[in-house]
Amino acid sequence: MLPQWQLEVLVLVLRLEAYLAREGHVELKDHQVKKSYTQQRDVNCHNIPGLKTNPDNVMPHIINEEQVQPMFSTESRNDNTIQNINSEVADTKQTIVNSPTLTDSLNATEFLISSKRNLEIQVDNLQSKLADLQDKYTLALTNDNASKQIIQNLERDLRNIEDKYNQIGKEILEKNDTIKELHTMKTLLSDENSNYQEQLEFTKSILTAKEAENNSLHSQLFNLQNQLEATQLQLQQLTNGTVFNLCKNKTDETQQNEVLMQKILILEQQLKDSQKERNQISVHYEHYVSELNEQLKSVLEKNENLSAELQYLANRENSLIEQISEMEIRYQNYHIQPKATADVTPGSNDELQELQTKYEEIQNHFQALNIKYKELEKQCIESNEKIKELSQHKDTSSVQDTISISKLNADIASDKIAAQRATEQNKKLKQDMQGLEDAYVKMSKDKLDLTEKLTAEKYLNRQLTIKLAEIEEKTKDMQVKLKAKDEEMIRLQASYRKLEKYESSQTDKLVDNYTDNVIEYEELKETHSHNEECVGHQSDGSEEKMQRSDVMTPEILCNSGSRQSPNIAREDAMQKLQQRFLKIMEEVADLSDEKHRLEHIILQLQNETETICEYVALYQQQRSLLKRRDEERSAQIKIFEAECDKLKKEIDELTSILVKLSQDKDLSHFLKTDSKNIDIQRVMNLLSNLQSNSLIDPHKKNVDFKNFYPCNCCSGKLIEV
Repeated sequence: MLPQWQLEVLVLVLRLEAYLAREGHVELKDHQVKKSYTQQRDVNCHNIPGLKTNPDNVMPHIINEEQVQPMFSTESRNDNTIQNINSEVADTKQTIVNSPTLTDSLNATEFLISSKRNLEIQVDNLQSKLADLQDKYTLALTNDNASKQIIQNLERDLRNIEDKYNQIGKEILEKNDTIKELHTMKTLLSDENSNYQEQLEFTKSILTAKEAENNSLHSQLFNLQNQLEATQLQLQQLTNGTVFNLCKNKTDETQQNEVLMQKILILEQQLKDSQKERNQISVHYEHYVSELNEQLKSVLEKNENLSAELQYLANRENSLIEQISEMEIRYQNYHIQPKATADVTPGSNDELQELQTKYEEIQNHFQALNIKYKELEKQCIESNEKIKELSQHKDTSSVQDTISISKLNADIASDKIAAQRATEQNKKLKQDMQGLEDAYVKMSKDKLDLTEKLTAEKYLNRQLTIKLAEIEEKTKDMQVKLKAKDEEMIRLQASYRKLEKYESSQTDKLVDNYTDNVIEYEELKETHSHNEECVGHQSDGSEEKMQRSDVMTPEILCNSGSRQSPNIAREDAMQKLQQRFLKIMEEVADLSDEKHRLEHIILQLQNETETICEYVALYQQQRSLLKRRDEERSAQIKIFEAECDKLKKEIDELTSILVKLSQDKDLSHFLKTDSKNIDIQRVMNLLSNLQSNSLIDPHKKNVDFKNFYPCNCCSGKLIEV
């Protein structure tokens, strides 16, 4: 039997060993829990997208399966050692109780002390391992936070890219609308050109018809001149003695003919000038139409090129949107899987095997994800190669085996470059659209010039038709006058023949009377000589005879005078006829003078009416031009107001977006650098300048009104007529 104090010492040692054994078991359990949690965190870190798949590059301190299995084996060994210690303690108790000698008790104490030392060494090793695991856990947490920040930045960049692509899509739709409008304008211009060509052909046909009418009028005038010459010859033949009057008539008629010939020559010159002008205008129009056709062809080629570029941009935009959507889906899948794995928490020591199986499954899944991600990486590389082939500025990049954050940044940078190129192409398209608008304005101006020239030609054609109508009327009047003169000549010839017959009959009668009177006078002389002796006896008879002779003597004298001067009576008749003819010719001359005076007045009135018509036509043309300019000006003002409203709305949206972005804490933390602050200040200054612009803000009073004039039509300028 042992003494009492030795038994108490043994009991204390046993209690101490039991206490130490209990503390070591608890620490082992805590260590197992922490180890399972760190393993779970490591698996989550492996499954995070955006990090490298190579565990040596991303997290060099993550425990592999080979490290975990010896830890589980050491823990199982520790459990076995604890059980062995407990069994040994029980055996020692039994041996202490049953041992009869002190030597056995001493051996038991030595064994207990050695086992205690072994336990302390194991506890120190476990504590050191636990410290290493805690360090690894902190490193994993820091890596997790860094990966989350990188993912947030990537999401932000993806949103910016989506916004840019949406803006580019809107601009492309607007440009498609403008191209459609240009196509419609092109069709309208082609229709107008065809109408102008038809009008030119119609005017050519009218001019040919007028030329034929002119030729017919020339032939009629030539015939009339021949008729006038024939009538003049007839008048000369009829009026043999009236040379002076005929000369006067000839001079008057020659003057009239000269005036008419001068007018005809002037009209012929005008017709030749009009034909030359018509030919020149037709040649000019043909050249102009050919130039317009060439311009239309060039515009069509430009439109086709622009449509091809727009189609290319649309296809590229669709491919980029599909790539971004696929990347978002992958990113969401990578987010969902760690959440599903994070929900699992270790419960007890019995679940360690389940965790090991899950860990193996996760590793297999991780390898499958690596394979999928490599395939996706190949697809991304192919898309990048396509983009680089299209851009023709960069060479094809080598295919990488692993995914990295730098690769994603490079992809985003390439997308940004593509967006910048798209914006540059949009600017080029805008410049081309501006060129097309300038060409359209030029075509509209040329169209106005053509309309003015056509109106001028129409006016000239009207004048020519009016002059031709006047010439036709004059020819008709001349024909009527010639017919009247022919009738007068026929009447005068008839009257002249009647007078000749009457004169011949009167002369015959006068000659007969004269001969009878001479015979009677001779008989009276004879009777007077025979009867002179018997004057007294036959006084009464003689007186009667003398009275009879006195009565007959004047008759005889008259008859003798008439017989002596038959030519004198004829001359008197001719003088009377000449006087009558002179009166008629004077009346005709007065009438011709009156006719010339009236024609001169009519010409003056026609010139005045033509000038008035020209003034009216010019007034109407300039009024129509001013109305068109006013309409164009009002349309431009409306377009300008709409663009100003649109720009104002866009500026308000930009300001609201910038205010929202400035209120975002993450962006404010990201934009703390000097370069970003300078860019933001510059953007804000530009927005403030745009908002304070007088074109957008109607309340600004700093607009210069020096060149302003209230008239919408003439703009304060005089109209030159």
